[in-house]
Amino acid sequence: MHNNRISKLISILNKNYQEAWDTCCDHGKIGIEIFRKNRAKNIYFIDIVPSIIEKLRATLDYHFPNSTNKLNSQVLDASKIKVLNDGNIKLICICGVGGKETIEILKGIIENNDLSNVDFLLSPHYNLFEVRTYLIEEGFTSIDEQLIKDGKWFYEVLYVSKNGSNKICNVGSNLHSKSSEDYFKKVLNHYLLKSRYDDNYQHIYQAYLSKIFGQS
Repeated sequence: MHNNRISKLISILNKNYQEAWDTCCDHGKIGIEIFRKNRAKNIYFIDIVPSIIEKLRATLDYHFPNSTNKLNSQVLDASKIKVLNDGNIKLICICGVGGKETIEILKGIIENNDLSNVDFLLSPHYNLFEVRTYLIEEGFTSIDEQLIKDGKWFYEVLYVSKNGSNKICNVGSNLHSKSSEDYFKKVLNHYLLKSRYDDNYQHIYQAYLSKIFGQS
């Protein structure tokens, strides 16, 4: 994940947190950037692959020798994390994985935690419609959303919680502009091809067609 993309990703945050969880953390770049920008006092780096966490621990010890008590790393399935409900607001980041995996992680987190003081920063690679639909079904609301361009690639970013008043739209609310037209054409074509072989995708295609291109 490029540093430019990470900086844009973090810029959507509108508050500081007591703790932030960088799940499926890989190199830990999101959590490190959140810590460097003073957006959270304590960071928890989570990945299910032991070798990733081992390398990350060495990196954190080298670059942040005086902050090791604030930078925690753990080998763990992200869906099994448990957030302490102590009244302080927390942030959970699920970025850089597929939409279906994002949903599975969310299912576990929802089942295991009280989310009354938890915000989520989500940036799945695929299946954004399905992720948004799941969030709507689970009673999440939108804090903000962005479409980030990094080189020739676009990435949707969802900043959500269960405490807001802004409804989530399953095709996005404020992402459609002239500059994003090519991106959404690709999304539309993706679901058009899917719908030719599976009728279950037809309503997704129609939703994008209607919302973004004003057709039905």
